[in-house]
Amino acid sequence: MMQRNHDYPLANRSSARWLLLLYATAGVTALAYQVLWSRMLGVLFGASTVAVVITVSAFMLGLGLGSVVGSKKRSIQSFPLLLGLIAGVELLVACYALMLPWLSSTLFGWRIWFGSWDLLISYGLAAFMLFVPATLLGFAFPLAVRAGSCCGIQLHRLYGWNAAGGAAGALLPLLLLPLLGWSSALQAVAMLGLLLAAGFAIVGYRAKVAAHHETAVSLARPPLSYLLSYAAIGSGAMMLEIVWIRMYGMVLLRTEYVMAMIITVFLLGIALGSLMAARLPRALVLRLMPLVVLLCGIVGLLLLPALSTWVHQWQFNSLFVALLAQTAVLTVLTAPVTLALGAWLPLLMRDDDGQILWDGAWLYGVNSVGAFIGGMLAGFVLIPWLGSAMSWLFAVLLIAASGCYWGAQRWQRLALVMIIALPMMLWKGDFPAVASLLPSEFAGTTQLRLHEDALSITHVLAQADGQRVLLADLQRLDASTEPTAVAVQRNEARLPMMLHGEAKQVLFLGLGTGITAAAALAWADAHVTAVELSAGAITAASHDFVRSNHHVADHITMIHDDARRYLMQTDLPAYDVIVGDLFHPDLVGRAQLLSRQQFQRARNHLSDSGLFCQWLALNQFDALTLQVVLRTFAQVFPNNAVFIDGFRLGMVGYVGAQPQAQVLLKQWQDFDSEQREQAFGSETAWTWLSRYGGTAQSLLQQQQGRVQDEWWPVIEYVLPQMHYGDSTLPQLLQQLLRQRPDWQHAAADFHVATAEREAFKRAWFANTLLMRGQLLEIAPSSQAPDPMRLFNMAYRAAPDNRWAAFAVADAMYNSLAAGPPPNMTIKEALQKILSIRPDHERALRRLLQLAKNEGDEVLAQQCKRRWDSISPYHQ
Repeated sequence: MMQRNHDYPLANRSSARWLLLLYATAGVTALAYQVLWSRMLGVLFGASTVAVVITVSAFMLGLGLGSVVGSKKRSIQSFPLLLGLIAGVELLVACYALMLPWLSSTLFGWRIWFGSWDLLISYGLAAFMLFVPATLLGFAFPLAVRAGSCCGIQLHRLYGWNAAGGAAGALLPLLLLPLLGWSSALQAVAMLGLLLAAGFAIVGYRAKVAAHHETAVSLARPPLSYLLSYAAIGSGAMMLEIVWIRMYGMVLLRTEYVMAMIITVFLLGIALGSLMAARLPRALVLRLMPLVVLLCGIVGLLLLPALSTWVHQWQFNSLFVALLAQTAVLTVLTAPVTLALGAWLPLLMRDDDGQILWDGAWLYGVNSVGAFIGGMLAGFVLIPWLGSAMSWLFAVLLIAASGCYWGAQRWQRLALVMIIALPMMLWKGDFPAVASLLPSEFAGTTQLRLHEDALSITHVLAQADGQRVLLADLQRLDASTEPTAVAVQRNEARLPMMLHGEAKQVLFLGLGTGITAAAALAWADAHVTAVELSAGAITAASHDFVRSNHHVADHITMIHDDARRYLMQTDLPAYDVIVGDLFHPDLVGRAQLLSRQQFQRARNHLSDSGLFCQWLALNQFDALTLQVVLRTFAQVFPNNAVFIDGFRLGMVGYVGAQPQAQVLLKQWQDFDSEQREQAFGSETAWTWLSRYGGTAQSLLQQQQGRVQDEWWPVIEYVLPQMHYGDSTLPQLLQQLLRQRPDWQHAAADFHVATAEREAFKRAWFANTLLMRGQLLEIAPSSQAPDPMRLFNMAYRAAPDNRWAAFAVADAMYNSLAAGPPPNMTIKEALQKILSIRPDHERALRRLLQLAKNEGDEVLAQQCKRRWDSISPYHQ
């Protein structure tokens, strides 16, 4: 692999151009394979973050070992033979990729035999399955370097163009997956790989005919200490990449687009660093790079709150513009580090005079093996034990300290690195405060809990008024102790439980605060199980929300697992009710919970009379994606019903027949007042049934169309665009209102008895008026009636309807800013409001203060007890 300095024939120059183009394309296919294989692991085994770590680590180990093995094959020196071998490697990898769907389904079938070791063994086999093609690709690197030396291509150009191709390859699945699906996308990349193999073979054949190429000369293996130092740099680089994907992805909104953008920026920096290396003064750059990496890495962490503030406050008019702006900013923040990482390899191969000394393939190989070690340590040791911020600092310290091996004054520079890094790790080693990352939303909050593991970052915050909020990866889950949020969470359990009526085995796919699961305990015979991916959420439900969830951890079974993986098991009990609740379906991995396969898994574990209820937050969908979800649900559950509770939509799928109204009515009649409060929220059976919005089929504008499939996704590639346009909620509400059945059809669907139809009709029209009022509140129209008029009419028709009553009570309370109504004191006005909604928190708080001021201890105690019961964390 000796670099020649004399002029090359035109044939060699042509071969050089083709070699650069082909090896850049090889980078495209390699990264596209990696991204697609990572998705495969996520689909098969759940927990997509772990899948990414295992995929990347197995890939880097294969690249490293393959490169080391290829470096030892020094007898292969002929340019045509080298290209022929590279063509063979690309051919084998492409054929392997074409076989992978069959291999993955076989592996998936085997996992049921592994018992309690299923996850560990499955991940091990999957990693080995990816290790094989990665080793082949790694074997091709020293062959490509030797081929480059035969036609005048220095390593920095070959490595740089390959990394640039990898950056493009990270973006390619964004185009292929939504258009073709996983299998066809993999086939398309494999076909590109086959064309690539043909290209290498053709160029090699032409070179053999021309016979003008030099023969590569073998170079020495670098010293062991040299290799170990560069392996440590690779380890730190992979740690930093994983932490950056985690932290920057969380701040920039972890969509498929953002994740691909972060990887692209990382690889582009490496590519440019490698291409620039030949023009840099080696001795000076090697002395400075450790300090540059350390200081710029630290500055990047310090600027994370500023980046988060900018992202959440800046207004972008499209996803494309947002990604361009975020890419530019992220490039500025990371470029000094990634450029250094790209420049190290070419600089280490030569001496200060530009003479090539060492075999670059050995350096590449040990660096990749180091990256494997760094990936595993970051994902399974450093982040869970030290946290993301400390792992970030540890990674840049490791890179900087290892880089001090080269250049003059090695020990002095290492000491300087330590003097800078260690105090910074003590000062800024903690995760940045949520109030600094999201000041517009959480300024003034107090952090009660922070839990980090390989899968998620969980925060519990206390707001200024004492209410507590649960965040997952900085995303609000509408899981808080604010009274209205508590009612919404409880309703998610109440609806499916009352529809079934006699549920014994109940499963919640997600625990959150535990408030929803606790609501199911109002049915005394229910045995409740909750599956939660986040260990932090389990801890929070067990300790931080106990006043609101009534110590639910003492009364239910909690399982720490991925909901998809849990339902993949075959030895589960038959559940009468399964409840799913999903927020932020646009984030990586979330939309798989709305896939056809996931709905089918839920159906497979239902009893003969069981039902599955999937809740959606309407403000997080647009018309297209909601249609996709409805169509997917209807495909798995042809017998279904859709309910609209405020701005939440609940899809209920039945294995057997749809329950009759008599089931709800009997429960309501059998319960005493306290049980009705817990089970029905003090609303009547007719009010609950009035939230019926029809069937999924009736809400579809087109019966035929795309569905959400784990192997052919839609939602995660469409939804991110809605963040940069007008709210789609008014459009969705209007569409749901327009397609909602009339009350006669609804009564027929639930077999409402003739004697009960008048009561049902009143509740039905009350809810219709309520929905129209809610629509007018968020999308006012000068030609439409005042929303308040509609709310008053809805309340008069159905005083028990919680949302109608609250709309009236809120309006009455807000009117007090102008003074009490005529012939009424403030105290009487507040008592009037509380007669409409006894749990109106603002009225209770003001009446309590008024009673204290007047010395009315009896009234003050009554208000205090009521306030404590509805808002136990208030201050």
